[in-house]
Amino acid sequence: MYNLFSIIFINFLVFFNQKIYCENVFFPNLPIGEYHIKFKAGFKCNSSIHYKIDLNLHQSKIASSKTVITGNMSFHIPLDDSLIVDVNVAVLDKIGGWKDNAYVFQILNACSAGLSILGPAAYKTLFKSFNATDDSCPIKANSYYLMNNLDVDSFVDTILKTNKMAPKTLFYGSYKAKLMHKRKDYDEILSCFVIIFDVTRPWEDSYHYQ
Repeated sequence: MYNLFSIIFINFLVFFNQKIYCENVFFPNLPIGEYHIKFKAGFKCNSSIHYKIDLNLHQSKIASSKTVITGNMSFHIPLDDSLIVDVNVAVLDKIGGWKDNAYVFQILNACSAGLSILGPAAYKTLFKSFNATDDSCPIKANSYYLMNNLDVDSFVDTILKTNKMAPKTLFYGSYKAKLMHKRKDYDEILSCFVIIFDVTRPWEDSYHYQ
């Protein structure tokens, strides 16, 4: 089993090169260039809701420069290509508020699209973390537990270095992505997860978010 959070996160980075619906609001005040990704936080949209794809993942800072992911994922339905992922990304503006709809896009064929992003190197890391071996679609309904803490920054760096679809440049800033699994034919929300991350120059520290 692979880490669904990581797949969705990388899908955001490479959506420029995917054949997906995309509405982009341009922010000329954000400089663009080569970048480093720094994961800040990840959490369910509503902790009181038991989604059909329930992502009970949490970040834990175990060192000043190292954040890991712990927790579990409960799939009450299979994850297959009948599902889509709606993504709405907010950007942190100059006065410290989140400006919604910076990027709005939709990922089709949720399972196979995710698998195509990772690649062999990332598979090995994730399967070891979950003590699982099945990397085919669909992902069976089951509960999956992280057996080992997953170093998010190291994992993302591995994918960006090995995946040719990853963009060479991005706008710098702090971003908050809201990710929802749905079926293609209707709007039932099957999962909802929020990821906060920074895009910085390679030599800079992370931005601060509120």
